[in-house]
Amino acid sequence: LDFWVPSSKLVKPQLSNQFSIGYSLNFFKDMLLFTAEAYGKNMENLIEFGDNFVPSYTNSSELDYVYGKGTSHGLELMLKKNTGKLQGWIGYTFSNTNRKFDDLNKGKEFPSNTDIRNDLSVVATYTLTEHWTFGMDFVFKSGKPFTVPTSRYFMDGELVDQYTTRNNVRLPAYNRLDISV
Repeated sequence: LDFWVPSSKLVKPQLSNQFSIGYSLNFFKDMLLFTAEAYGKNMENLIEFGDNFVPSYTNSSELDYVYGKGTSHGLELMLKKNTGKLQGWIGYTFSNTNRKFDDLNKGKEFPSNTDIRNDLSVVATYTLTEHWTFGMDFVFKSGKPFTVPTSRYFMDGELVDQYTTRNNVRLPAYNRLDISV
């Protein structure tokens, strides 16, 4: 869950400092373009619900928020072909996004729910004639983290989930291939 709330007397505005540096190069008479970009981001006043939050219409959610910090950094690479009957690009991103809250996860850093470490895209189109174009789009993304209980037990006839760490498991990798004519 990723949510946004307006600033108030209790909720400080979220802040971030971001930097990036990039390089691009055209070669083979501008037939190919290569780009590389590295980035980093520090975030403050990030908001999450506390560990014991239970949604209710009667309580003020602002009292259940906890505040922390985050970091994100990565590298993006792309090779693009803009000319000829065959055009397209290959793009790859490696990134790492973490959160740290004194009141969550025993104060230890944990991966953000937006932490997708590897992202690969391959896109190609081939123009056979004025009326016939073939296309292909392949996407691969490594799995996003999420939180699962580390144990379960019954107490007074109720099933109780026990959690030890935030975002302790990753979903399987995702991939998709689209083909068009």
